[in-house]
Amino acid sequence: MNVFIDLDYDEQIAELRQYFRSLGADISEDKSPLGLEDDLLQIVNVCGACFNHGTELEIESVLNGIVSLLVTTPSDNNNRLIFTFSDKLAKAKLGNTALKVLWLLFQRVDEKSPSDMTYIIILF
Repeated sequence: MNVFIDLDYDEQIAELRQYFRSLGADISEDKSPLGLEDDLLQIVNVCGACFNHGTELEIESVLNGIVSLLVTTPSDNNNRLIFTFSDKLAKAKLGNTALKVLWLLFQRVDEKSPSDMTYIIILF
């Protein structure tokens, strides 16, 4: 999977959709007609498909890509996206990989964000 250095939001979403489909995840190739937030929710819902594929570094890279999208998505429902993603990681048997990704998420969420970071802290 490519690193998202020069990709805009839509291209990152398309890359993630393609990647998760290649792992057998049930996700459409097409953008959601409901918008960016739904696109990201669909990706978060299937992110577990990568938990058993690739090295820890590859898994972490994919999950960090999702984190970068989570923290840059303007949304009134960002809490739901963050909570869903955090739950998936907390339940996964990824050890330090999950911890590093959750820590990155915790550090990257804007202090002024409506997201309740207490939830992520409890997961630690």
